[in-house]
Amino acid sequence: LVVGNMPSPNRFKTAHRILSTELERYGFDICHQFHPSWYNDSIKNDDLPAEILPPFPNASPHSTAFLVGNTKNLWPVFLNWLYREKHVSKVDSGDDGILHNDPLDAYTKEVIGKVIDDNSWRLLSSSSPSSMAEDTSSGKRNGGLLHKSSRGMKCNGTDESIQYDIYWAADTSKERLVSMQRISQVSGLCYLDEATNMACHPTYGPWISFRAAIVLTPWCCTSIEESECDDLVSPPPPERLAPGLLSKEEAAAAREYLQQAFDEGRPDEVHKYLIASRDCITLGKEKYRFTESQILYHYTQNVRYILEGIEDFEYTSSK
Repeated sequence: LVVGNMPSPNRFKTAHRILSTELERYGFDICHQFHPSWYNDSIKNDDLPAEILPPFPNASPHSTAFLVGNTKNLWPVFLNWLYREKHVSKVDSGDDGILHNDPLDAYTKEVIGKVIDDNSWRLLSSSSPSSMAEDTSSGKRNGGLLHKSSRGMKCNGTDESIQYDIYWAADTSKERLVSMQRISQVSGLCYLDEATNMACHPTYGPWISFRAAIVLTPWCCTSIEESECDDLVSPPPPERLAPGLLSKEEAAAAREYLQQAFDEGRPDEVHKYLIASRDCITLGKEKYRFTESQILYHYTQNVRYILEGIEDFEYTSSK
């Protein structure tokens, strides 16, 4: 379980603990807390075009956010979900044509949405359970309000609530595209080799994937005086990890493989160079490298590798 160590008020620590614990059950074992301003300031300071990498537009100075991702531990949990709940097997494509679109993306959105749904009343509060109003206008869960029944606590006459927004790594639309790798850098989670855009974790090396960024803003900071939220002022960003996680030779090799991937004229061969760009990094490889089916699906999106993984899963489950 990876938990960020950003100092934060108790309510943010509680939300972090809840999200980390619940997401880990579903294979998302990276939940790293950061402040949206760290990312926004990084985009501005490096003069990156806002239309390509937009900041978090609705984040107040008192918001907090969480970068959600996974190590290799996601794969068996995901395969179990396909096999047990969606009835996918090597001879059956499963319920609702789940394999026709990106099933891992579907799993990611279902699980993160479920975690927020099931724990909305616990996030940033200690009161009774409640319901969540979600944005369904586009058929996707992007954000909304988490409401709870108040106990004598009103915010300008309204029930206590938390604004939230979810930015998905798989969403590449211009208005929602966020660099998860840059978040990992500015939050001190990973070293980012900007020549390859490869994030390298001090334990797992490059064998991680990022899935979403969740932004939460507590109810009190959305509609009353900011002086009431002084305890939620964000701390300065942590020091970025130094390049020492990669040797000069490894960094050069990774960049060479990436260039070969760009130069490769055969689309079905590109993934081999992308995999090689990770494999040339020693850190984390022996213990945390993805399984073959996991990494091949990661780079090709070919469901053949999911079915191969499920075949191995069926064999293991039957023993």
